[in-house]
Amino acid sequence: MTDQTKPQDAKAVAEFEDDRPVHTEPGELPPEVQAPLLPFKGEKPPAPKWFEDAIAQEPERGFVTSLGSRIEVLTWGEVGKPGLLLVHGNSAHADWWSFIAPFLADDFRIASMSLAGMGASDWRETYSFQDFAEDAEAVARATGLYEGGRKPIYVGHSFGGSQVFYAAVKHPERMHAAVMVDTGFGGPPPKEREEMERRMAQVRNIPTPDRPKRVYPTLAAALARFRFMPPQAPGNLFVAD
Repeated sequence: MTDQTKPQDAKAVAEFEDDRPVHTEPGELPPEVQAPLLPFKGEKPPAPKWFEDAIAQEPERGFVTSLGSRIEVLTWGEVGKPGLLLVHGNSAHADWWSFIAPFLADDFRIASMSLAGMGASDWRETYSFQDFAEDAEAVARATGLYEGGRKPIYVGHSFGGSQVFYAAVKHPERMHAAVMVDTGFGGPPPKEREEMERRMAQVRNIPTPDRPKRVYPTLAAALARFRFMPPQAPGNLFVAD
């Protein structure tokens, strides 16, 4: 996973828990943290039936134009049901909801969007909370989230929750409710902030428009470097895969 954003207000973004890539060499972390998927050699880890059934329900895929940019959008459920807008966390994309959205599709018209600069959405020269609010409104309108007789519910995870929070404060008239999942507020205590700044000095390999992403020679080489940020052992390897 890579961080493809270039926040317009870096200080504001830094107030939330940092999860940008931190450089580590092979062997520095336990194997289940450093390269959790390497033992499978590209094969799918065992997964429960509920997960396989969920991801088998392919969404409709498309793009919505907002502020001159194409925003990637996935949709489930029928137009006319109450609207639900799903917003992923930092360094992620719309498909992070693909194993959750099908469970909600019987009751809601669902749209999952890739934030600008992430997933297949267009990159921008600058990023702002207000631009996200406009993107979210454009997606909600274009995907029929208002057609169910009430305004849509926004759900944001982690960094996406901070975007939803801003939109709810600035434009409460646009939504029925806002839900934030695992979203941090306020800066860390001084000791933790000092450690975070030390880690930030080690940040490597953040792609930008003028620097291409790293390309690995083999799948095994890529899997040897794939890990979660901040470093942690994933609890469900089938989701990580």
